Amino acid sequence: MIRWHKDKKLRREIVSWAITIALAISLPWATTTYAFQATRIEQLSMFPTIHDGDIVFLSKLSYLGANPKRGDIIIFEPPYKSDKALIKRVIGLPGEWMSFENGQILINGKIFVENNDHTKTDYGQIFPKVQMPQGTRLGDDEYYVTGDNRDVSYDSRAFGPIKRNEIIGKALCTLWPVNHIGLVK
Repeated sequence: MIRWHKDKKLRREIVSWAITIALAISLPWATTTYAFQATRIEQLSMFPTIHDGDIVFLSKLSYLGANPKRGDIIIFEPPYKSDKALIKRVIGLPGEWMSFENGQILINGKIFVENNDHTKTDYGQIFPKVQMPQGTRLGDDEYYVTGDNRDVSYDSRAFGPIKRNEIIGKALCTLWPVNHIGLVK
C-alpha cells in the first residue's frame, strides 16, 4: 500500500497536475472574458466591410485607458434587452450634436462625408451646412454608431446613442472565411 501523505514526491506530482489542470481551464476562460474573443457576425449591417457569417477577432483591451475614435468598428451590448451583441461603426463622439437629414449624417450641424477607403486614418470629413437641425446631443460617455450598410442597419438612428460601458471591444480583423481574412477598417 502506498502512503501518499508521507511520500513527498507523490504529493508534489499531484499538486503539479492540479495546478496544470487549473491553469488549462482558467487561462482560456480569462483570455476570452477579459482580453480577446472571436465572434461570429450574424448581421448584414456592416456589409461590405464585414459579411454575414464572418468570424471577427475582437480586442477587449483596445479601450483600456483610451476612448473609441470616429471610424472604429466596435462590438457592444445594445441599449435594449437582447442576448446578442451588435457590431457598428463609431460616427459620433461625446459632446457632439448628431442628426440625420435627407439621408445624410450631420455632426454639429455640418454634413459628415465618409471616405470609403477605410484604410485611411482620417475617417470622413465634416463640411459646413447652413442651419442646425433637430437631433441628439451626446453625453460625456455616449457614442453614436451606425452600420456601413445603412439601408438595413438597426443602429443609433433607431435606439439612440450607446454608453461607453456598453462597449465590449474593438473589432481588429476577420478570421474566417479564408477569403475575408484581414484587418477590419
